[in-house]
Amino acid sequence: MAQRHEWMFYELMWRVWAQRAPYPIPWWVQQYFRRWSDSYDRGLFDSKEAAFCSNASYRYWNMIGVKDHHQESLVGQAGEIEPVYDKYALSFFLFDKTGNELHFPQFPADIPGQATLDQSMEDGYLPSVRTLYRPLQDLEIEASACATVAGATHKSVVVLDYRVRYTGAAPPDGFCLCLALLPAGPTGFQRHDKAGRYLQDRRISQLRLQPNRMFVSVNAGSGPVFKQPADFFGLYGNGGSSDPDHYVEHNPFQALAATGALNQADSAQDWVAGLCCGVFGWDLAFPTGSREFSLEVKLPVDDYRGDADLTDLNNADGTALAAANRGFWQAKLNTAGMQLELPPKVAQLKDLYRLCRSNLLILADEGQIHPGPTIYDDFWIRD
Repeated sequence: MAQRHEWMFYELMWRVWAQRAPYPIPWWVQQYFRRWSDSYDRGLFDSKEAAFCSNASYRYWNMIGVKDHHQESLVGQAGEIEPVYDKYALSFFLFDKTGNELHFPQFPADIPGQATLDQSMEDGYLPSVRTLYRPLQDLEIEASACATVAGATHKSVVVLDYRVRYTGAAPPDGFCLCLALLPAGPTGFQRHDKAGRYLQDRRISQLRLQPNRMFVSVNAGSGPVFKQPADFFGLYGNGGSSDPDHYVEHNPFQALAATGALNQADSAQDWVAGLCCGVFGWDLAFPTGSREFSLEVKLPVDDYRGDADLTDLNNADGTALAAANRGFWQAKLNTAGMQLELPPKVAQLKDLYRLCRSNLLILADEGQIHPGPTIYDDFWIRD
């Protein structure tokens, strides 16, 4: 029998899908609903909702992480970032205030002659993921994600660099870059072990935006750290309703589409299903003479404690951290260990070899290789 949060999440996803409601539905959820099957592994899951919440079928993502550190982060097809052992995922979208339109990379538009969603590794082999989304003819969003270390104690951090560019004659008016914080990510909503015993879910029961509008706390832990305060925001929870339609009707995406505004609540709770979510938005103010708007975000995926730690992290230069990380991996993959030389015609195989090496090194923790980042712990992220 499905647990309450499993049933509620299944119903939320199915209803927003069936109603075509504005919502950044993950790729794996879309795949389930395109070809739904009631069959599931009954030795592992006790209900179809439990199997669905654990995403037992669709395991496709990229990975970033730090060698000899225990926490990896996964990157979904639409640029969603999921720190493996935390309880949230962060994704981006574009909001057009003039028509209350939301452009989600999870649903790329059909622009003739253009690929509207593309994902690649930096230089073809480095463990830094670049997601490029073109929601409109003359506007594109590039999201780059790498995992590295910061500070004297070398704590792990994910550095996210969002850049919005326009290619038309004049900067677009009335657009905003938005980030969405959700409990479900590229891998699913919860995890089980092979015996079907309950291990860990990703419920968000409490969300809070600090007064500086730059630090987000998720449950009792630290969430995203924004380099600059959000221009507008909204956090949404559940005061006690057991009706799945409450989540369909009361969420930041529905609010933006219906009214063009968020509730500006800086805290939210949900003790029913743990489906708290939030959206943080920045007006696209292009600097004079520039065609690019940039936003830096850091995800503290290590033991950061208190505002002082988060302030130090936020003050760290993300560009310098990313450059140092790039230099580390270039040296590690191009000069250390076994090197391959292949004909130019099959240069992509050398990139694949180096990328496999980087993934194995990311999963190597103090001399032991930890075989996978999620659920069963017995599959390789890359074959």
